[in-house]
Amino acid sequence: MKFIRLLALVVIVSQWLVACSASDSMNKIVQNGGTILVSLGSHEELGQVNLAAANLSAKMIDSGSAQANVKVREVFPLNVDKTSTLNHAASPDVDGHSGFWFAAIDLVDPVSGLATNLAAGNATLEIQGLSSPQTRSVKILPGAGAINPIMSFGTINTLNFLRPANQVKYLLSDPQLVFNEQNLLGAIEFQFQYPAANVAGLPPANWPRGVSATNNEHLQIQSFTSSDGGTNTLHVVVLNPAGIGAVSPESLATPEFYQASRIQAVRFSVVYPPQVNASLFASASDVTGYGINGAELNTDALVITTPTI
Repeated sequence: MKFIRLLALVVIVSQWLVACSASDSMNKIVQNGGTILVSLGSHEELGQVNLAAANLSAKMIDSGSAQANVKVREVFPLNVDKTSTLNHAASPDVDGHSGFWFAAIDLVDPVSGLATNLAAGNATLEIQGLSSPQTRSVKILPGAGAINPIMSFGTINTLNFLRPANQVKYLLSDPQLVFNEQNLLGAIEFQFQYPAANVAGLPPANWPRGVSATNNEHLQIQSFTSSDGGTNTLHVVVLNPAGIGAVSPESLATPEFYQASRIQAVRFSVVYPPQVNASLFASASDVTGYGINGAELNTDALVITTPTI
């Protein structure tokens, strides 16, 4: 019985996660001066864009048709766990269902910070700045509320810490199917060079680094930095000892190949601090491939793209 109840809870939560992005706010009841948390939609619905509060605006229209601009305090994503079933509901060659964007909106004037003076009753929230305007139904309660320090630490607003870091995303393809079952890659190393002076004073943990963006659990993404004089080189290594390349569905069902990864599954991001210009990571200075036996392979056939996010 415990298992059945747990399963039912998982189903309900999953349905809520998928549905909550559709047409309603998270909390529908708020007072003037209070905070409302709004679901803007999934990453897929919004076109895989990187949203920012500065690019959005909002206003409330009360039951008497009075309007007031309100403050979009922060926009942040809640991402699906990489190991979850939901994340793997998509094909291994495409991004998984990566999560949802939310906005924390305070019912205060964006300039003065003073609480709005809207009539109690049903109201409409309008959000501008997305690909198309969004509206939400809200109920305003009598009285004055206070800004809810959603996910904050003391007086520090930590919602912005949930935002994606500055990054350049890399996707791979092999149109000529050079890397096949007879010629699988075991590892691919990407090198990116940038001036060491750009990270002077920053701890190494804040230097540019490679992070996984793949939906394939068999791929490993590792990164490290080497220094030579005034130049730093970021090394991003993609590994799969079972092989990376074009493997037929029939072979993927065999013990020899079932853990192999397709080239399209290779996805990673170079995350960088503001002190380093994104243009330095527009392309890799060197790409080296190695077979599953360790031999170096020519990677000129690989096509590397860096989509805007």
